[in-house]
Amino acid sequence: MSFKSNFLAAIAAPRFKDADTPWGRVRVLALTGDAYDKYAAARAKTKSVTRGNALFVVATVVDPETNKPVFTVDDLDDLCDGNTSAVLALAELAASVNAEDEFRDAAGNATTAGTTG
Repeated sequence: MSFKSNFLAAIAAPRFKDADTPWGRVRVLALTGDAYDKYAAARAKTKSVTRGNALFVVATVVDPETNKPVFTVDDLDDLCDGNTSAVLALAELAASVNAEDEFRDAAGNATTAGTTG
């Protein structure tokens, strides 16, 4: 396969990292281009660092068994009004996942592809 084919296949595969946190196990997604654009548009509407972190958590943290979001935009006020260090911990985890070179595909196989986000 050509570089182009390999690269496009690598970025098309879902990327995530399962992580144990003090509150339980979560799956943190590497954002796709569309998902990043939606997050960035929402982030641009606020000057609050805390709200920005909460938006990143909403965009990236899912249940590892169902792949459904743990939080929604309806949870933003709760995420922002509570312990910001807990939200920051999840946001930092999400930032590291979105910057990593090694990810796992939907079957749990290690894949490599750089991402931005």
